[in-house]
Amino acid sequence: MKDNFDITAMDMEELEGAKAVLKKRFPEMIEGYLEDAEMYFKNIKEGLDGGDLEKIAKSAHPLKSASAGLGVSGVSNIARAMEETAKTGDANAIDTIRPLVAPLKEALDYATPKLRALLDDAV
Repeated sequence: MKDNFDITAMDMEELEGAKAVLKKRFPEMIEGYLEDAEMYFKNIKEGLDGGDLEKIAKSAHPLKSASAGLGVSGVSNIARAMEETAKTGDANAIDTIRPLVAPLKEALDYATPKLRALLDDAV
């Protein structure tokens, strides 16, 4: 699997739409997403260290979905690739997923300050 992911991909219109709909609950949703994303990332790394494809898939799936729902496409796309690879059960799946950890971290690191800036605007 090649690292051809755009870690900066974010749909700001999707985020602004969520902000308009959720109003006062938007900050809570963003804070929850950021906390959960950190936990899922940690679990993915633990799954890799332990060779646990099920743990990787179970962590990548909600990270993929939550990120897609917010328009954080860079994170969502990488998490989707991790989940799909983990679900194959292929003997080389761990080796295929491992190089995706750095781009996933970069995508999360890119998105986090942008999401926090939206929180500042919401206050």
